[in-house]
Amino acid sequence: MKEEGREGAAFLDEVRKKRGIEAVVASFRNLAEKREEQAVADLNDRRLSFPTVYALRKEIEQFGFIEVMHWRTRTALEWLREDQWTLSSDVQSVHPSLKWIVTTGATETIDAGYLKKIDEAAALLTMVFRDHSLLPTVADAIFYRCRNDLPYHYLVTAFLEAKNPHSLTLIADKLRSADSKEAACARKMLGFVPGINKQDEKDDTKPFTAFLRWMEENGPYLRYKGETFDTFSHPTPYVLVYAAKYGGHFVSVEDGTPIVKLTKQERRTWERFEVLPLEQQKRLAGLSFRKRRENDDEWVRWMQLSMKKQLKAAQGRENDD
Repeated sequence: MKEEGREGAAFLDEVRKKRGIEAVVASFRNLAEKREEQAVADLNDRRLSFPTVYALRKEIEQFGFIEVMHWRTRTALEWLREDQWTLSSDVQSVHPSLKWIVTTGATETIDAGYLKKIDEAAALLTMVFRDHSLLPTVADAIFYRCRNDLPYHYLVTAFLEAKNPHSLTLIADKLRSADSKEAACARKMLGFVPGINKQDEKDDTKPFTAFLRWMEENGPYLRYKGETFDTFSHPTPYVLVYAAKYGGHFVSVEDGTPIVKLTKQERRTWERFEVLPLEQQKRLAGLSFRKRRENDDEWVRWMQLSMKKQLKAAQGRENDD
């Protein structure tokens, strides 16, 4: 075994990656039977990855090594033994253990049960622990499964349930991937964004550019709707709160309400806006955003007009275009 702290992979990881699952199981059994102390030392190598521990879980239990293992690995094994995922009362050990599982194992495959455990760990991290630091890793796992034709819908749910609209940029980045499966997966996940599925043989970066423009214009005004591939073939996870975009009010992604308390006048304007037909809301919100970006003073004066006059101005601008 290489000394802990040295560069490179753990010994058991090297065996699994170079020779396969059966080889690492046979090697570990032989080591456990003849050199138990060394077997335990190899299991406690801090560089050891979750896929190898998963592959050896039956042998580890058979030889009674669980209690002498590093707390992170022991917690992971105890979690694997549960019929249904649960949270231990020792949250301080559960969180880093789950993080280790996803960080070291999200882009590998052992069997269907392994994929299910990765899905569950990712869901706990993003939905219960609200750990957004793992979102790039979860995104990588989604595209790993797309490339290898493995199920990824539950991972998408774990990713979206973080309710972090700006994390969609991690998905959008794959719109310009040279891998056709990755690009198709990204278009499918972002199909609710206008312009994403428009193909241009001369410029395959247009969908990515369309996403960036959409996020720049609408990011602060998005509410999480909760649609995922679990229940919808073409989900819309986020919807635009047009009243917020119209008035320039950042909203809570949870429920679409303004983050900062509105003044009485702003509240009245919000309420009057919300009773307008949807198409009028879209038109006014877009025009208001553009005016606010181009000239704030002019926008303030424009906002003092009645919505009827604003709509007429919007119609006139569209006719000019």
